[in-house]
Amino acid sequence: MRLAGLALFIFVGLSAGGVRPSRANDIFSVTLKASDQAGKPVADACFHWTLVQTGPADQEDFDLCTNDSGGVTVNYGTGFVSVTLTISQSSAPPGCSGGFMSPQTYDLTSGGDREIDVHFTCVTGGPAPGRPPGKVKPPGSADFVPITPGQILPQGTIVDVSGGAGVALTGLTVTQSVFYGDRDRVPSLFVIGPTVTGAARTAAARAAAGVVELRLTGGAFGRCKARSLQSSKPRPVRRLWGKGKGKFRTRGRYAAAAVRGTWWLTADYCNRTLVSVNTGVVAVTDLVKRKTVLVRAGQSYTALAPKKKHR
Repeated sequence: MRLAGLALFIFVGLSAGGVRPSRANDIFSVTLKASDQAGKPVADACFHWTLVQTGPADQEDFDLCTNDSGGVTVNYGTGFVSVTLTISQSSAPPGCSGGFMSPQTYDLTSGGDREIDVHFTCVTGGPAPGRPPGKVKPPGSADFVPITPGQILPQGTIVDVSGGAGVALTGLTVTQSVFYGDRDRVPSLFVIGPTVTGAARTAAARAAAGVVELRLTGGAFGRCKARSLQSSKPRPVRRLWGKGKGKFRTRGRYAAAAVRGTWWLTADYCNRTLVSVNTGVVAVTDLVKRKTVLVRAGQSYTALAPKKKHR
């Protein structure tokens, strides 16, 4: 079973003649607290707990997740020959990594209250200095609301920085980048995508580890045919500016740009994706041609839509 935010009572009757390291049926608690890199509580960190007692022998297994305060508490009884608790992490909170990399075992035979701290590194965001705060719509939410400082952004969160708004994002490497839109009618929305995880056995894999993908979304692509007839210099359907450091990758329809400490633009047009670099270097992956090129300051790269096959 999966429970969240409960104080779970686990205690079994005493055996006759059993060793009693503390008073029979004393009740103590184990509290697990999860927090992010800024020390803020983290909800939905899930763990498998195994409580083993001898004298008499008994074992309890249960699954618990941290609540909105970042905590979960288990109460246990004493008076047994031995009491041990093993905690294994089932899943990290959405948008976070870290925590217990291996099962942790605690000897509770002597009783006493215990507090266990678990630390995660999470994708967080807040308002960008000098700009109106961007708006966010986390998964399961119906409306956009202004972003708040240090807000955890789970995968699937939609961020809107249209009209000159901005957000400052901190990735899993605890470095920050600012993402913003221009003060015009071109939408600037993106979705917090997946984070690259797993074993990094090669240099390329190590460079990619911890990269958070920001996927451009929105825009009226249905009007593309009309736009192409009306203007020889069309505006983008959607765009996103990025500036700063950190392991982020902006992904348009036909290209993705991985930041290396820079200032860059990702813009989707009807038939192409443009990546333009103001400062620094960006690694651009052409999603159509399946190749990666380095684009330096003052340069740009255009990834064209695939050609339509004629029957």
